[in-house]
Amino acid sequence: AQKVFEKVRENDPDYISDGMAVYSSLLWLSRKDCELSCLAQSLVDSDKNSAVAWCAMANCFSLQKEHNTAIKFLHRAVQLEPEFSYAYTLLGHEYVFIEDFDKGISCFRTALRYNEKHYNAWYGIGMIYYKQDNFSMAKLHFQLALKINPRNSVLLGHLAVTQHELGETDLAMDTINKAIEYNSKSALCKYHRARFYFDSERLQIEIEITLNHASVMKARLCGGFQV
Repeated sequence: AQKVFEKVRENDPDYISDGMAVYSSLLWLSRKDCELSCLAQSLVDSDKNSAVAWCAMANCFSLQKEHNTAIKFLHRAVQLEPEFSYAYTLLGHEYVFIEDFDKGISCFRTALRYNEKHYNAWYGIGMIYYKQDNFSMAKLHFQLALKINPRNSVLLGHLAVTQHELGETDLAMDTINKAIEYNSKSALCKYHRARFYFDSERLQIEIEITLNHASVMKARLCGGFQV
């Protein structure tokens, strides 16, 4: 996807569409600081009244961990385009970074009000619930996100970790295996799978130790009643 956006920019540097906001997020995820900075500045120079341009600028500052500045630019974006769901989602993530979960969840819900198919907003709400240790609600929202984007390995990874927290070991293993099937290069998913295996084996050892201890105690108690 990133190469497609790069080709579009190469053919028409002044082109602005909602996709450019997504492109800026891809650059953010890839940690391509220089490319993101150039894109953001170019978009703002082309149209200072473009919500997309201010989303790109927000991503630029977010990458530098200047989240309060990013929040300011995203508020500018939603002022310019009040129904731009992607801008609200980015704003929600920035509030999560500064641990203002109430504002974060409000932004994600606003994004869904304008576009209920925006899986990233469902994911964002799930992340907030996960950070608050509300694993049941986190699981629900990750599943809602996956209904929209079922082959997303990141979503599957988060769902698997949540299932693991809920003690759903077999489900967690099935989910993480599916994530690796869709993205065999994901080191994080492979790490989680290894952790699940380790925790499962450790639990089995603890169960065996407990059962052995119980057998010993039972034998001692029975021996105490012998005459």
